[in-house]
Amino acid sequence: MLFSLIDNLLLREERNGDRPYAEQLLKKFGLYDKICAAPQGLDNDLTREFRKDGLVLSTGEQQKLAIIRALMNPVPILIMDEPSSAIDPISESQIFKTVMQESGNRTVVFISHRLSATQYADKIYVFDNGAICESGTHERLLAKQGIYANLWEKQAENYRKLEEYG
Repeated sequence: MLFSLIDNLLLREERNGDRPYAEQLLKKFGLYDKICAAPQGLDNDLTREFRKDGLVLSTGEQQKLAIIRALMNPVPILIMDEPSSAIDPISESQIFKTVMQESGNRTVVFISHRLSATQYADKIYVFDNGAICESGTHERLLAKQGIYANLWEKQAENYRKLEEYG
């Protein structure tokens, strides 16, 4: 049995309302047009291994799909380890903003070396040598001028350079 895109997103039996919500999330994550261009849309296979008309996604698109899969399933806690490592830094911030909007009352834990998600977090923990060395909100950690502020400034500098060339 092959799994379609909708099967991959749900990992359970499809229920009423799943498709509209999947389409809404695919639009927010910029995948909707590509999915709809496939011959069978949400029912299309996600590989060309078994069918020549299967859908092939880039690594970044696969990461977006994994995030959508997490949001589609009603779990109380989402733990995302490096969820945007293959996504360009410019669109990364919008993705994290969307995750926070769509997560509802769930607890969301982001583990990341990229700091673009931190501005949406209620609490940030900075680890150094396996121990928490700083914690707080984005604003408080910037004001502290410690490790977090240093890392933030270095990454922000790279984002500014990308925006200049983009």
